[in-house]
Amino acid sequence: MEFTRIYDQVGAYALMSKAKARKLYEFVLREKPRCVFEMGAHRGGSALIMAAALQELGTGTVTTFDFQDIHGLAPNIESLINRSHLHKFISVVCSDWCYEWELGKLLESRRTPRNRIIPFVDFAYIDGGHYWTSTGFTFYLITKLLRPGGWLLLDDLDWMIEKHESTGNSYARRISTEAKRRPMVRMVFDLLVRTSNSYHNCRIAANGSWGWAQKKDGPGNPPTPKRGSGNHQHRTARRTLSERC
Repeated sequence: MEFTRIYDQVGAYALMSKAKARKLYEFVLREKPRCVFEMGAHRGGSALIMAAALQELGTGTVTTFDFQDIHGLAPNIESLINRSHLHKFISVVCSDWCYEWELGKLLESRRTPRNRIIPFVDFAYIDGGHYWTSTGFTFYLITKLLRPGGWLLLDDLDWMIEKHESTGNSYARRISTEAKRRPMVRMVFDLLVRTSNSYHNCRIAANGSWGWAQKKDGPGNPPTPKRGSGNHQHRTARRTLSERC
């Protein structure tokens, strides 16, 4: 599906400018990822923009993660998927607790008898949580699942609790004033992503709101086995997610 068409349908729910949405769409067209993970679905606007690019390519799946609460939004992600007719290119995973738990179960399914994790994700877009704890841990888990050569994108680098979080949020009330004034996603990008031996080609884009990084090839990131290889027993449990990519 062409960019203009999908943006007209879901752009109002993508939580990003049209210029950023186009860049995301064009990135998917250029890099041709077969397996895309998005952490933070909300109404599904950004996931569907990526799914539309995959439809143009004729292959690939966006798996987007969030809480069960998103089903109560109006419009919700299911209604936007129905509107766009992109069912074949998007999968939604909702958790009662946290999507980090879902990633943990995926790690279990990709673990070999020799205690290696077989990576399968080509592009990971982290746009959820925004806290130091959740974003930092999500980055750690995603790194295990991301293929060498795959790309990572962190959104909202300058998001701060003081400016964006509801004062009625019981979790936010327990956080110190110092922490509320710090851009936690940027901390993850600067202190964890940039300093990681697993990544290179780190850069800031989109007027400082995006942080890009590419996973390295090398001894610390062994090449991904060919599709169809590996221990079948360990890969069967989560086939609906990892095997479709």
